[in-house]
Amino acid sequence: MDFDSVVDELYAAARDEFTELRDERAKQARAAGDRQLATRIHGLRKPTTAAWLLNQLARARAGEVGRLGELGAALRRAHAELAGDELRALSRQRHELVRALTARVRQVGRERGVGVSDAVAQEVGETLDAALGDPEVAEELAAGRLSSAVRPGDVLSEQWLSSAGVAPPAGRGREKPARADRAKPTGEKAARPARDGRSAAMRVKAEERERGKAAKAGKAETERARAEAERSKTERSKAERSKAERERAERAAAERERRAEAARERAEAARRERAEAARRREEQAAARKRVREARAARGEAHRRLRDAERAEEQARKATALARAEFDRAEREVAEAERAAERV
Repeated sequence: MDFDSVVDELYAAARDEFTELRDERAKQARAAGDRQLATRIHGLRKPTTAAWLLNQLARARAGEVGRLGELGAALRRAHAELAGDELRALSRQRHELVRALTARVRQVGRERGVGVSDAVAQEVGETLDAALGDPEVAEELAAGRLSSAVRPGDVLSEQWLSSAGVAPPAGRGREKPARADRAKPTGEKAARPARDGRSAAMRVKAEERERGKAAKAGKAETERARAEAERSKTERSKAERSKAERERAERAAAERERRAEAARERAEAARRERAEAARRREEQAAARKRVREARAARGEAHRRLRDAERAEEQARKATALARAEFDRAEREVAEAERAAERV
C-alpha cells in the first residue's frame, strides 16, 4: 500500500463511501506498522460535491479536461504579448470550454444520481476558471484529486502586464520644410518637387493618424488589462485568505481526527482490558467452584471412610465374639464327647 494509490482510490470512489474507506485504509496502514502513512491517509479530506463531480469528470473526460491547461497557457502567452485579437478569440474559447465542461459535470451528476444545484454549478465554473489561470490547479484537476472547489486566482498577473506599461512608439516629427532662402526651382522641376512634398506630407499625416489609432488602442487594451489585473488581484487576495482559512480548518480537522483516533485507540485498549479482566474473573470463579466441589467430594469421601472404619470395627468385634462363641462351643463338644466315653 502506498499513499498515491490510496489517494486515487479514495477520490475515485463514491462520495458517501469516502470516510469509511479512508478509515479502513488508515487502519490497514496502522496494522502494517506504518503510522506515518496512516496519519497522512487520515488527513485526506472528503471532497465537496463540486470537487467530487470534477474528479469524476477528469476520469471520464480526460482529454476535454486536459484542454484547460493548454488553453490557460495560450491565454497567459497572449496576455504577455498583449495580442488583443488573439485574446478575444481565446476568451471566447475559454467561455465555451467552461460552459461545455459544466454541462458535462451536470451529465456526470445525472449518471451517478447526484443532483447539481446552481450553487454547485457555480463552484464548478469557478474551479474550471481557476484551472485556466493556475497550472497547479489544472494539474490537480487532471489527476482527479480535488477535495474542494477553488476560486479563480490571478489570471492576469502583474508579470503578464510587464509589456503593457511600454508606451506606444513615439510618432515621427514632421519633416522640416525646405528653407525659405533656398533658391526656388522653376518650370517642370519646380512643380514636381511640390507634388512630391504634398504626397510626403499626406503620408506623414496618414502615418500619424495610424500611430494615434494604435496608441489609443494600445492604451485602451492596457487599461482593460490593468483593470482585469486589479480585479484578479483582489480575487487572488480573497482566494489566498480563503486558502489560508481552509488550510487552518484542514489542520484543525486533522488535529481533531488525530485526537479522535487516539481516543478510539484508548477506548479500544480499555475495552480489551475490560474483556481480559472479565475473562480472568470468570476463570477465577470457575476455579473457586472447582475447589468447592473438590472440597465437598473430599468431605463426602471422608464421611464414607469413617463409616467404613466404624463398620470394619464393628465387624472385627462381631468376628471376635463369634470366634469366642465358637471356641466355647468347641470346648463343650469335647467335654460332652469325653463324658460319653466314660459312660
